[in-house]
Amino acid sequence: MMNMQIKDQIFGVLADGKEVHLYTISYGNLTFSATNYGACLTSLIVPDKNNKKEDIIVGFPNLQGYISNWMSHGAIVGRYANRISKASFKIDDITYQLDKNGENGSCLHSGYNSYSRKLWDCKTFSNYNGTGVIFSRISPDGEQGFPGNLEIQVVYTITDNNTFTIKIKAITDKKNYVNLTNHSYFNLKGINGINIDDLYLKINSDKIVETDEKNLPTGRIINIKNSSYDFTEYKNIGQAIKDNNSNFDTCYYFENSGNIKPIAEVVDNTSGRGMKVSTNQCGLQLYTPHYEQPFWGKYGTPAFGNGAICLETQALPDSPNQPNFPNTLLLPSQLYESVTILDFFC
Repeated sequence: MMNMQIKDQIFGVLADGKEVHLYTISYGNLTFSATNYGACLTSLIVPDKNNKKEDIIVGFPNLQGYISNWMSHGAIVGRYANRISKASFKIDDITYQLDKNGENGSCLHSGYNSYSRKLWDCKTFSNYNGTGVIFSRISPDGEQGFPGNLEIQVVYTITDNNTFTIKIKAITDKKNYVNLTNHSYFNLKGINGINIDDLYLKINSDKIVETDEKNLPTGRIINIKNSSYDFTEYKNIGQAIKDNNSNFDTCYYFENSGNIKPIAEVVDNTSGRGMKVSTNQCGLQLYTPHYEQPFWGKYGTPAFGNGAICLETQALPDSPNQPNFPNTLLLPSQLYESVTILDFFC
């Protein structure tokens, strides 16, 4: 198998004495690292047009950074990513109350007891499908306020065709709402990329989830063609943020019926790096955080201003309370499966 390497090292030790591992997987032209703390993707090294390989993940140099991190850098987010209004929902006339950690009493990324704070089981693998790592855990009945035991498996895989895949599967023993995503922060400029202002973005949708002044869904999906939210043609991200008079925290809607299809591309013209995102999910949360203070990451070069871009493939926010949105209720007889494919090109 071509240029395949698997490395397992101790990333640090938690306060309770448990060791945290960092797994580094190389295959073909790609290398990634991930830790079983939060199932976090900590680095993804890809070549540019001159075959210079650099890390495109904005993150931390050590475990303490991820322990202190409240922005879910690289982590798996669940049970329900994004926002749930009033921090509650009903199933069979039973009301389930969640943490009110978001805007206007909402629940954001399932509250304070985050999956990014959990230590996951882990094993590496290498087969004809590629080389990677499998993280798993059982979210017990009542965790974060959600009903049912949820068995979760996250698989990060690289192949020899410059592809990185994230597959998330889950099964439950009670009806409950499930929406899982990876919350990585990207900058295709690599380790010297202070911000993303001169990257270009394309999103294959002219529809977004309409939100109110607190960024909570109104229940409507609206057309945004020719507005500041329109990325149906390649658009400079820095200019788009200026035109929008604010950074983006917006969910784009795709009518994909569960089929995997390309939904977005990001390109850095200087390095030539490009990343195509494909998924079977109906939503893409475009998030462009603004760092008021320098974000000191892994390599001594700070991210500052519009320092990264998140492309979170997921279901639509607040679906448990929005009857017009695609249903996210998982039944004991069903398998939840989210697939996201990142194809890199120059």
